[in-house]
Amino acid sequence: SWPEALTKLKRCRQVYNHLALVSEPAESAICKARVQELAPMLRECKYNLGMGHDEDDDDDQAVAKPSSKPKKDLSELSYRGNGLAIPSDKIKGKLMKCIQLTRDIKVETNESSAVIEQYGALSAEFGDTLKDIHADMLAAGADGQTSEWRMLEAFARELSVSMNVERNLMLLWNHFVKLDALEEVASSEARKTCRPEEGLRFCDLLKEDIGNLQELPETSDSIATALSAYIAVVVNCRCLFLALCHTSLGKLLEAAALMDMLHARINDTDAGAALPDP
Repeated sequence: SWPEALTKLKRCRQVYNHLALVSEPAESAICKARVQELAPMLRECKYNLGMGHDEDDDDDQAVAKPSSKPKKDLSELSYRGNGLAIPSDKIKGKLMKCIQLTRDIKVETNESSAVIEQYGALSAEFGDTLKDIHADMLAAGADGQTSEWRMLEAFARELSVSMNVERNLMLLWNHFVKLDALEEVASSEARKTCRPEEGLRFCDLLKEDIGNLQELPETSDSIATALSAYIAVVVNCRCLFLALCHTSLGKLLEAAALMDMLHARINDTDAGAALPDP
């Protein structure tokens, strides 16, 4: 029957969404693809039941069933306006350690190796914490305090990705400083100091990280708009480095075309007001 089919399909979607959160990137992409494949079948069920397209979609928000256990609040922390409740003392300890590490980072040199070393340890710590969160989420299942785990995972992931953005911005800025000191970017000596393709790589990393922030839960229109503006700035930086790559290869017409395109759109980007800290 249509009601039974709708119930089972929604359950499948809920489980796939849960698995997408707790899986490694490759498996997560597969789960997200499965969710997309379920969408037409869900629409067909709702159509035959006389329901609206967005009607009765509460499970998309992963609303948790009431728990008999008291919530363990960490009142000084919140995720995009939502207070956090941490179901596990172990996770709480690891998360607080990560937060302290973010406060302790001090890079006092422009050397890229120093930046990578400082943020590398933090990235590893966040990776371990997220792995533990995902393991506990799997153990809890798709029905176990889902909303609390979902907000907690999103908080940890947002902070982790934000620190990646900070690291890559520092690396990109250092690259611009090196570039600014050069008089000739195409010479072999200049390439020893500043390689344009490295700038391209930093821009690609930044674009990916900011895109990951856009995919997090509770992304409001204002947050999405600001992040889109940040991506536009990164794309403009990438356009510059791509033009420099063409210049170093002697492809001057291609480089000139890219610079003309960059000049035409450089003033169209408005980053707006700063977003609140994670």
